Amino acid sequence: MMSHDPNSPLTQALGSSSNLPASWIMYNNSSLETIELSALLCLNSIASRTLIRTISGLQQLKRLTIRQTSEVVLDSNFAFKLFKCVPPSLESLIMDFYMYTSPFIVNGFQELAQPDDSDFHLPLVERDGPLLKLKELRMPYNDNFYTGEQFDRILQSCPILERLVIPQHRANRNDVTLADSINNHCPLVRHWSIIAPVLLVDARPRDQEAMFRALNSFPTRQVETLSWKGYRDDRYFVFDTPLIAMDCLLRFEDTLCHLRLVDAIQISSITIRTILTRCTQLKSLTIRDFEAQRNYIDILDAVTEPWGCTRIESLEISVEAAANELTPETQEWAIWGAFARQIGRLTELRSLSLRSLLRTPHDTSRTMYTYQTLPGFLALDARSDIDLVPTTADPIFNNIDQGTYPANPTDAAIDLQRTGFLIHLAGLTRLQHLRGSFHMNLHAFTDQEANWIRNQWPELEMLEFLPEDFFLREGYEENAVPPAVMRFRNEMGYRVHAFPVEVERMWCEE
Repeated sequence: MMSHDPNSPLTQALGSSSNLPASWIMYNNSSLETIELSALLCLNSIASRTLIRTISGLQQLKRLTIRQTSEVVLDSNFAFKLFKCVPPSLESLIMDFYMYTSPFIVNGFQELAQPDDSDFHLPLVERDGPLLKLKELRMPYNDNFYTGEQFDRILQSCPILERLVIPQHRANRNDVTLADSINNHCPLVRHWSIIAPVLLVDARPRDQEAMFRALNSFPTRQVETLSWKGYRDDRYFVFDTPLIAMDCLLRFEDTLCHLRLVDAIQISSITIRTILTRCTQLKSLTIRDFEAQRNYIDILDAVTEPWGCTRIESLEISVEAAANELTPETQEWAIWGAFARQIGRLTELRSLSLRSLLRTPHDTSRTMYTYQTLPGFLALDARSDIDLVPTTADPIFNNIDQGTYPANPTDAAIDLQRTGFLIHLAGLTRLQHLRGSFHMNLHAFTDQEANWIRNQWPELEMLEFLPEDFFLREGYEENAVPPAVMRFRNEMGYRVHAFPVEVERMWCEE
C-alpha cells in the first residue's frame, strides 16, 4: 500500500487541485523507467505543475509519452515547463497533444487551463544541463505556431537526438531557421517527421517550403526516415513544388528507408516515379491524401522503367489512368499488366495498398477509389460478362527482370491471350495485408482465385475489399453476393473484410 505523507509537496498540491492518481502512483514509484499517460485532467495550472514536479523526481525515467486523448485542452506553457524539468536520464519524450494560447470551444464550453498560484511555495525543479541521453523527441501541436527561436532553445538541449517529430513552424524572416538549429545542435538527426494539424487554417506555402529547405541543408546520406503529415484544405495547395521535393528527396536516395507523405504538398507523378526507381533502400513508402485526389502516379509513369525499391516491405500509393474503354484489344490493358508485374517484383512486400483513380476525357475530376477497381488484379482467367472485362497478359515488359523497356509502352504489341493479372503477384509470398481498389464482383472472384490466394499468400492476415454497401449502391441485392465470395469470407473468417479498414497508426503518423 502506498504511503500518505501529509507534508509531501504532492499531498499539499493535491489538496487544492483536481485528483491526479497518476501523479500519486509515480511519486510513490520513483524507480519507474517507462511512463505513458493519456486523457490528463490538468484543468488548472496547479494540476499541471504537480504533474511536472512528480516527473522531475523520477531520476531513472527513460521513456515518457503523454497523449491527450480527451477533450480537455492543455495550457500553452505546459510543454515548455515540462521539457525544462524532465530528468537527464530521459531517452524518449513523446508529447502528443494540443497546446492552446487562446480559449478554445469544446462541446460548447470554453476550456483553458485556469491560473492557480496557491502552490508557488513549491518551486519547479528545473534540470541543470542538457539531455545527454535523449534520442527521440516529439513536440506537441501549438495553435499559435512555434517560432524558430523557440525550436532553437529546445534543440540546444538535445545534442544526440536521432528522431525528431515537430509541428510545422512559422517561417518568419530574420528568425532562427530550423536548418541552422538542427545542424548546429542536433547533427545526428536521421529520422524526421513533420506534422501540421488540420485545425490550423492559416498555413502558408513558404512555411512548408521552409521544411524542405531545411532538409536540403542536411548532410548527404544522413536522412533515413521522412514523414510529413500536412494540411488537407485544397486552397493551401495552389502552389506546386515538385522540383523542391525531388531535389530534396534525391539527396538521400541511397539512405532513405521510410518515406511517408500524407496530405502534405502536391507531389507530382514524376517525383513519385523517381522515388520508386531511385530510392533503392526503401522499406516503406506511403503517399496518401484526403480522398486520394491530389498525390498519385500516372499509370504510364509507373511502368516507364523498372522500380529500384525491390527491398520495400510496405507500399501505399494511388494510380491514375484515363477512363477509356478497357478490352483485350486496347493498349491500356497491356499497361495495367505491366504495372501488375512491377508490383510482383516487390517480393519483400508485407503490406500493399493500391488505389485506382480514373479520369474522364472531358472532366478533370476523378472518381473515388471506392467506386473503381484495379482491372484484372484479382482475376486468374478471363470472364466474358459485364462484371469483369477480359484482361490480357501484357507483353510490354517480357524482359522486365533484365531491365529492357520500350521507349513508348503504348506502342507495344497487344497479346490477346485472355488472362488476368493475379498470376503476376505469385512472388508476394510474404504478403500480410492487402487494401485498396479491389472489388469482389459478381462473377470475377471464384473458388479458383480463392484457392490461389490461400496457397500463394500463406501469411495473409487481412484482405480489404470495397464497402459492404457496394452491391446496394450499384443496384444489386445483398443476396446477390457471389457464393464463392461468401465461402471465401466464411473460411478466412476475420482475415477478410468487405469494407475499408482504418489503416493502423504507423511510425510518426500523427
